[in-house]
Amino acid sequence: IAYYEIMTEGDATGQPFTFPIPTYNITEDFDWDSRVASAIFDNAAIGISNLSPDLHRQRVNRAFAEFNGYSTEELLAGTGLDLLAPEERERVLAAYRELAEGGAQRFRTEARFLHKEGHSLWADIQLTTIRDDRGGVSSLLATILDVTDRRIVVQSGVLRQTVIDAPLRRIQHVSLHRDVEQRFLSLGTLL
Repeated sequence: IAYYEIMTEGDATGQPFTFPIPTYNITEDFDWDSRVASAIFDNAAIGISNLSPDLHRQRVNRAFAEFNGYSTEELLAGTGLDLLAPEERERVLAAYRELAEGGAQRFRTEARFLHKEGHSLWADIQLTTIRDDRGGVSSLLATILDVTDRRIVVQSGVLRQTVIDAPLRRIQHVSLHRDVEQRFLSLGTLL
C-alpha cells in the first residue's frame, strides 16, 4: 500500500508518478476485498468501471473519471451506456445481451464517448462478464483505454503523410502492422 501512496501522491507539484509501470501476479486466492485490490483498481492507468447486471455503475476508478470529465459521484449515478455517443449505444447493448446469454465471455470494440464538456472521445473498450456459481452474470468489468489521439491522427490523414509516406521514401523494406479491425498498430522494417 505504501508504494501506491507514494505513486499517487506524486511529485512536488502533485503530479502522480507514471513510471515504473507496476505489474501484478494475481493468483486464484487473491483477496479482491483487500486494500491492495482497491489500490490496484483505483490507480490503474486505464479506466475501469464495474457494472451491475442491469448496467448501472457500481464502482469506477480515477482514470475513468479523468477520461470523461465526470466526478465519481456523477458516474455512479449513471449506466454503462449513458456516456456513449447515441449511435454506439444499441451496438454495445446488443453485445452485452450476448454476453449475458452466455454467447461470449468478453466483447471488445472501439466506441465514441461524449465528454462532460460535449466533445467526442474514442476508447478501446472491453466488457468481461463476471459470473456467479450458477453461471448467471453477477457483474461486468469494463476497461476503457483512451485512443482519441490515435483516432484523430488516423482520421485526419496525418498518419498517412507523417508516419507512412515519409518513412517509406527512406526505408526499402517496411511492414505496416494492423490488428484484425484494421487499426494501425505500428510501423517496422523487414529484415
